[in-house]
Amino acid sequence: MQCPKKKTLCRRLIGSGFLLLCSHAQAVPWQLDATLDVYEQYTDNVFGSAETGSAQQALVTGISPGLSMARSGPRLSLALNSQWQYRRYFGVDVRDTSAPNLAAKSRFDLVKNRVFLDADARYGQTLNNPVGGLAFGNTLLTGNRINYQAYGAGATWQQKYRRFAQSTVNYRIDRAVYSTGLYGNYEARTLTASLDNGSSFRNIIWNLRHSNSKTRYQAGLDPVYIKTSATLGYRFSRKLSLSYTTGEEDNTLVQQGFTSRVRYTYWYVSAQYNPTVRTQLGLNYGRRFFGQTYGLNLTHRARRSDWSLAYNEDVSTRSLFATEERNLLLVDENGQPLLDPPTGLPLVTTGLFPVLVDNSFINRIWSASSRLQSRRTTLSLSGSYNRRSYVGVDQRNDTFYSGRFGWKVNLNTRAEVSLGGYWSRYRIGLLQQNSNTIWQILANYSHRLDRRTRFVTSASYYARLSPVPAQRQRGVSLYAGINIQL
Repeated sequence: MQCPKKKTLCRRLIGSGFLLLCSHAQAVPWQLDATLDVYEQYTDNVFGSAETGSAQQALVTGISPGLSMARSGPRLSLALNSQWQYRRYFGVDVRDTSAPNLAAKSRFDLVKNRVFLDADARYGQTLNNPVGGLAFGNTLLTGNRINYQAYGAGATWQQKYRRFAQSTVNYRIDRAVYSTGLYGNYEARTLTASLDNGSSFRNIIWNLRHSNSKTRYQAGLDPVYIKTSATLGYRFSRKLSLSYTTGEEDNTLVQQGFTSRVRYTYWYVSAQYNPTVRTQLGLNYGRRFFGQTYGLNLTHRARRSDWSLAYNEDVSTRSLFATEERNLLLVDENGQPLLDPPTGLPLVTTGLFPVLVDNSFINRIWSASSRLQSRRTTLSLSGSYNRRSYVGVDQRNDTFYSGRFGWKVNLNTRAEVSLGGYWSRYRIGLLQQNSNTIWQILANYSHRLDRRTRFVTSASYYARLSPVPAQRQRGVSLYAGINIQL
């Protein structure tokens, strides 16, 4: 961890930078938006703490005011969002909750179109579910919360060398701090650099890439990913291009509580075929330190539909806290509703599983999605399959399946009705005997009373099926609320 002097210096630099940004922000007026959500909710799946271990019924009264501020100028862009959530529980021995959620994001152009700085910060509460190690949304888990703060800053330099080449260099630092030692505070430093061909080369494709990512966890076991590559290719026509990439990766991977260094020269061949402006097909084949690797990316856009199919193989590390590995129903890490863009329904993120140490994984992921749209109706479907292998551990594989659907109908200019669902299944271990299935169905009706007021009501059913009786959960939730744009 950093020494106190370094921390003080960083705080002074951040404070000086904030004052500089504010001085530039005075030239352009702020855009203010205030909201107020008031709702009543019934749920039979409230978990108060680790000691209760069983679900209870409750009526929940919620009040959630919010304020957002945005400013966009020629050199400076700022966005500030805040939402305060208060929930009072009736009929259950659960402490009322009050949680602020704050988020800020900024970008400042030091040299127009060449050098810019960006920064973001978040503060709020996240959920820590002791049942199976998964974190669920506010209607399913109400107690056992922890505070967190996360912030990051980066600098980017872009340069064009006439028509011959263009380069981009980015350096970024991110930090996260949690209020309990069960989660891994971390600091990540990432450097990326690229040099690409300019228009003078016409049909010749070339580029150079370098990335260096180092993450320091409070609990130790720090992964490092370093990759350098060069690409050479040729564009035969507007429809077809081929390229060859070779490089070296120098990774420090985490394997069952130990770190090991893997250094390997890799290569792959890529083909890009675009038969029409609406259809794109990308293929690649090569070899990395874990063996042969393949890739596929197919997209097609029609007048009223979108289709995609992809396959990807890569290495990732899940840390001790692993926020991206949780099931978050209805809210994201900032406490805002997690919505499916085509339907507007709050759905579930990918459901994975917890670990107590950092590990490096090889992910082999298939994913597919489609969206069908008419004048008043939108239907969306998506699914994924992930075969995850532990690096350096024989026969240890985990399998994840997930799918979701959404259907929305605009009844008129004021009202809409929607139906959505999510399903996921994961199997863990050598024999994959530890399996869980999670699914949710949600129906929603929204009616705009006037230009500033909207009435929303919804009903959902949630189930978690497990061979372990203590990990089985089922729940029903009924929601009615009013959203007011102040």
